[in-house]
Amino acid sequence: MVFKGFFEKIVSKLHTIGVFMYLSNVQVALVFDLDDKIIFTLGERLKEAQKKYAANLQLLNVPNGAPNEAPRLLFMTQSFNVNISLNRADIFINVPEHIKTNISECLNYSYTVVNNIYALLFMNFVKYNWCGIILNLCFPSGKQPSLKALEKIAPYVIKINSNGREMASFNLQIGFKEPPYFKNITINGYEQFQLKIPTPQEQIYQQIIFNDAEVVEAGISIILDVNNIPLINKNSFENDFNDIIKKIESSYLSLFDELNITGSIINVE
Repeated sequence: MVFKGFFEKIVSKLHTIGVFMYLSNVQVALVFDLDDKIIFTLGERLKEAQKKYAANLQLLNVPNGAPNEAPRLLFMTQSFNVNISLNRADIFINVPEHIKTNISECLNYSYTVVNNIYALLFMNFVKYNWCGIILNLCFPSGKQPSLKALEKIAPYVIKINSNGREMASFNLQIGFKEPPYFKNITINGYEQFQLKIPTPQEQIYQQIIFNDAEVVEAGISIILDVNNIPLINKNSFENDFNDIIKKIESSYLSLFDELNITGSIINVE
């Protein structure tokens, strides 16, 4: 699949209004019928996949009565991780650094990785129910507290008069029904810190003061989540996943206009 031409418009638009954005991570949810013996069901497939990807497998000691969605096994590789529970698999894709600013290439990469994983691990062994994709988009604004960046967009997103008060927190989540999909958007701030761990001298334990850690990046995080839970007549996972890729790309293209923040997400330093 190729999404290249589709995103040239939005990339050009971001550059025009002075916005730098990168994709922090991609998560794909594959939900299937309950299987109490899922690890045994996938046993041979897991062995094959472990060889192919040089993966580390970790069985989790989950107590009786734990939710079905709680992971029972972690399948870990350099390029992706899969959390497998009794009724779902969550695939966390480590997007290569050199394509993180290109949503088109990120989606192409994720599409290929996920379909390969599905074909090797799950196809014909689980009964597919629904799927979803979550994109975590980061808009850095320098090293100032993320609230400084959030204050710039808050008046556009919500019609609340601050009456001159300084913002202390901001976290917005909104969901829409767009049949046959659900779309959820979450806006909050983020900070990345650099911890300096002192070299131990004679003491075994060293005190680390988190408040003194240097902020190396801060900004706005927008999480875009699209899934097809309400879809009654499900297709195959491959076809549904392809459709959701198209849906999330169109949702991304209209994201700024939809949130009324076109031109308001700009660097604050």
